[in-house]
Amino acid sequence: MTQPQPESQAWPPREGLPRTLQVQPVAEGVYFARGFSNAGWVITDDGVVVIDTAGGPASRLLLEEIRKTTDKPVRYLIYTHGHVDHTLGAQVFDEDGLCRVIAHEMVAERFRKYEKLNEHTNRINALQFHLPIPPDFRPRFRYPDLAYHEHYSFQLGGRNIDLFHGRGETDDATVIHVPDANVVFSGDFLIGVLPNLGNPFKVVRFEREWFETLERVQQIDPAAVCPGHGNRAHLGREQVREVLSHNIEALRYLHDEVCRRLNEGETLDRMVAEVRLPPHLAESPHLRPYYSRLEFAVITIHRRYAGWYDSDPADLIPQPRQEVAAALRGLIGDDEQIVAKARALLDEGRPLLALPVLQVLLRADPDNVAGRRLRTELMQRLFDSDSCLMSRNVWRRFLEEDRAFLATRGGV
Repeated sequence: MTQPQPESQAWPPREGLPRTLQVQPVAEGVYFARGFSNAGWVITDDGVVVIDTAGGPASRLLLEEIRKTTDKPVRYLIYTHGHVDHTLGAQVFDEDGLCRVIAHEMVAERFRKYEKLNEHTNRINALQFHLPIPPDFRPRFRYPDLAYHEHYSFQLGGRNIDLFHGRGETDDATVIHVPDANVVFSGDFLIGVLPNLGNPFKVVRFEREWFETLERVQQIDPAAVCPGHGNRAHLGREQVREVLSHNIEALRYLHDEVCRRLNEGETLDRMVAEVRLPPHLAESPHLRPYYSRLEFAVITIHRRYAGWYDSDPADLIPQPRQEVAAALRGLIGDDEQIVAKARALLDEGRPLLALPVLQVLLRADPDNVAGRRLRTELMQRLFDSDSCLMSRNVWRRFLEEDRAFLATRGGV
């Protein structure tokens, strides 16, 4: 049952988000739409089935594109999962009050979690995507009218639509199959780049269930797959098989490698430093680390199976970082030495090692001008060399904060 929600503010802004959707026909009456998040639709004799909303303002653009292909009413909207970039704007499609929303039963729980943690979610999403999300922005969710458990199938206008549940990036995900066209809408099980297995801002993912779900898609042997993100639909069985096999193999390898090392008693920091994909996967055009990173994937698999303790006794009951840093700073007794060592490491091309050295000073004395000045250089170096959206935006955030701080000190 749809639950009433307060009206959302005018966000997300169109600035920084796609102003158009790129539409790609993938089969007779089946369309893929590329945007900030992807979407699609299926035309039947009795109406339209829409898959995801394209998120926020883009939902109206999606409806405009649908209207270029048919004047039939939207009868169903299916969420591939409950992330806001796939669900916001759902109200747009209920033109005559007869559109029913279908999703996995866990989507409603996700919406409730977002409502409970609204300010926190706004804050981390603003950081992750570098978007001006107001702290008091409150999404207006359209709750599912029909929630299924493991499988659900329905028919509309002579076309069958099959749904099944899987866990991957989220626990509430749905894969949609249109049998007569043999097209699959995979949601975020496929995103065109390295799977978003590790996100430092969010809960753990489900790497084993992820590759098992993709294996189910593989068994369907679809002629086309429409991903939840990425530049295009994958057309033709050869291309589809390659995309699926590369993602499955990478997810399985990371899962098995972390588990193997856990069984051998290896520490997390060593795993992060050493676990790398085999060359043929590292070079795959389908697995570029443009959204998440390999290190994040290793950390999230470790956290799922081994908890948060990393085998270092000093981390079992963490002490306030500022106090630990103050003790180390006092022991060193010379702030200039800390800055000089961090700079030397930066000059050697080791910014990720320079950063924790410099943080000894900045955790103890956040207003240290020399330290903040050097950190702007560190953040700029990391930002310029990083292709991963999530880590890049963390570097950007501290770069902006440090520049703003230095501006208050006359730019010194």
